[in-house]
Parts: sequence; C-alpha cells; structure tokens
Amino acid sequence: MSDAQQPIFQIQRMYLKDLSLEIPGAPRIFLEQQAPSVEISLDTAYEGLGDSIHEITVTSTVTTKLGDKVMFLIEAKQAGIFDIRNIPDEQMPIVVNVVCPNVIYPYLRANVADVIQRAMSLIQIPLRRFKSIDQWQSLMIQLSGMPEIKVVSPAVSGSALALRGEASRSVTVNGVLPDLYFRVIPLPDKIVAGQANINSESILIGTELASDLGLTIGDKLRLSAANGRQLLLTVTGIFDLGNKSANSRITYMAFRNAQNLFDLTGGATVIELVMHDVYQAEVVAQKIAMHTGLHAD
Repeated sequence: MSDAQQPIFQIQRMYLKDLSLEIPGAPRIFLEQQAPSVEISLDTAYEGLGDSIHEITVTSTVTTKLGDKVMFLIEAKQAGIFDIRNIPDEQMPIVVNVVCPNVIYPYLRANVADVIQRAMSLIQIPLRRFKSIDQWQSLMIQLSGMPEIKVVSPAVSGSALALRGEASRSVTVNGVLPDLYFRVIPLPDKIVAGQANINSESILIGTELASDLGLTIGDKLRLSAANGRQLLLTVTGIFDLGNKSANSRITYMAFRNAQNLFDLTGGATVIELVMHDVYQAEVVAQKIAMHTGLHAD
C-alpha cells in the first residue's frame, strides 16, 4: 500500500460545544434530605465538514432526582474534529460511532464531573458511595484472557477539590497502576515538566491547573473529596494533553491513594481496555456485556 493510501486518523480539535445546568426545583429542593437517584444518557451526532474532515459530537444528559422531583439537569455536548482518510467504507461506521466517541468521552466526562460537583455543592444532600465494580480482580483475569484485548487496566475515578492556600479548583482524580495505565495512555510522552512518577506521595497535574494554582515541580497540593477525606501530595509531573479543559481538570495519582480518598478500599470504578484491533470494539463490548453483565463504552 502506497503512502497516499495509508489510513489516516488525526484529531484536529477537541472542544466543549454546549453546556447547561438547570435546577428547576430551587429553592425548595435545597431543603430535601433524601438520597438522590441519577440517570445518565449518551448520544452521538455526526457532521461532515469536507472530504475527510468530520465533526463528532457526544451529548451527555444527566438527570438527578429526589423521588419524582428533578433536582438538577445537566446537558453537555463535547465535540471533536477528525481528519479521517483512506478507511474502507464498511469500517467507517465503526470509526465514526465507536472509535471517535471513545476518544471524546474522557473530555466529556471531565466537564460533566466538574458541573456535577458544583451542583452538588449547592444542594446539601447525603453523600453516596461510589459504585465499585464487583470482583474487579477476577474480571481483569477474565478480560485478559480474551484474545481481542491487549491491555487491561483498572482505575478509580472521581471528583475532588484541589486546594492550595485560599485557591481551589474542581478536578477529576484518576487513580491508576502506572505499569498498566501507561500502556493505555502514553502519559510519559505528554510530560512537559518533571517526570511521570506515580507513587504513594505524588500527583501528576495538567499545565492549566499548574498555572491556575501557581504550582511547579516539588510543590504540595491538597486533594479534598466530598466525603471529607483529604490527601496532601507532591507534584512530580506536569503534562499537556493538548486540550485546555483536560489540562485544567484531569489529575493522576496512585491507585491506592484514590481508593483511600474516595473511601473505596479494595474497589475500582473503571476498567480501561486496549484492543489489538480498534475495529473490533463493538464486538468486544457485546461479548463483555454478555459474559459479565457490565456495560462497556
């Protein structure tokens, strides 16, 4: 195959297209004390911008209710512009409907998590535990045995406040096992200062968060979760993911630290996968759902 015929898949731009928050029951809803229920829906949309340029938009709608009352409603649209060329026509639906949304989703999740945390801080309600994946260690062994899957990496992901002095920022905490996670996301390649060193005392942050809080390598950063737990960690690496929003919100720490911060001892909230062939993503997701009962994005 000549260079002109080689498949090309490039991210041109990633951006937050729209974001809205509604609290229709305010102010009386603030007086409610029962635990909320949460419904989340995802949808994707496609628009061709040229011969090879495509815009993919992933929309997330989060509806939180107290009984039959809507507490708050969040709708976020995260979009990406992709240059996609020389892909066989029969494979394009998988690229557009599976591969591209999977690239966009982490940015969407970070933006939605930030808004949820801000909304929950306005509405004083009882805290609920994170939902852990039951028996994730056994599940990892099962997934590792699937020939289509190349890497299996557990993670603990949740929202917290990053605190330095009087300043604070809402962040998404990702607790990872670096030996596995760096095979999913080559984070060492994104480091612009320090090192991708994740241990019991360290944290990796984005360039925007470092700038916002005046942080540099060796500085201390306090993380505070909604359950009241806190961690004081040392900044050992600053990364650039190529997206301002992600660089301002996403952080990485040791897997066990995140478990402790979110009171999730022994638990995991996410299992990240890398496949040998990305075009098998939909088939693998169906197999995982059939054999484990879990939903795979």
